[in-house]
Amino acid sequence: MGTDIRIYAEQHVNGRWQFIGEMIKNMYYEYDPEHEAPYHPKDLYDIRNYSLFAILADVRNDEGYEYIASPRGIPDDLSLEVKSWFESFQDDAHYASWLTQEELVNFDWHEKRIQIYARVDERVAHLFHPERGFPFREWPEGIQCSYSTTVQEDEYCNASWTETYAEAAGLDFMELLGTFSQKYGASKDVRFVFWFA
Repeated sequence: MGTDIRIYAEQHVNGRWQFIGEMIKNMYYEYDPEHEAPYHPKDLYDIRNYSLFAILADVRNDEGYEYIASPRGIPDDLSLEVKSWFESFQDDAHYASWLTQEELVNFDWHEKRIQIYARVDERVAHLFHPERGFPFREWPEGIQCSYSTTVQEDEYCNASWTETYAEAAGLDFMELLGTFSQKYGASKDVRFVFWFA
């Protein structure tokens, strides 16, 4: 079964945490107005990237990424918008945590590296080199760009490459982090609250 992430931002202002973001229509409200709110916070990020999940909170960490912090749970002082939305997920939220903007900015995304081992289509195995990144640019047309991660000792392992943690986290997340960094810097007063479902 797959794992998804929900991420929301908050800022500490005048002694309390306030939701930063957009409220959008809750599609479930139409069917269950007694138990659902008409609006909910819009997700900042909703891509299923297990490498990022591992880096943020040691969730789905099969490759052995160094992680920023183990799941810390949901803070007691959540903004009302995020608290209400989280409570609607309580039966499905497996892990919950939060990280400050400072923790995310100060994490060494571009210098930390990990070696990835995988099984790929035999026709493209020659494109891989343990000291280089994933060969996206060299990938031939007509062959699906996919792989299955494994361990080095696996008899089916036929490819290896090196990734920075920024590459593993993906462009969408790094752009999100960059946007918040430009606006808030390395602030302790901005945090990302997230859970996995």
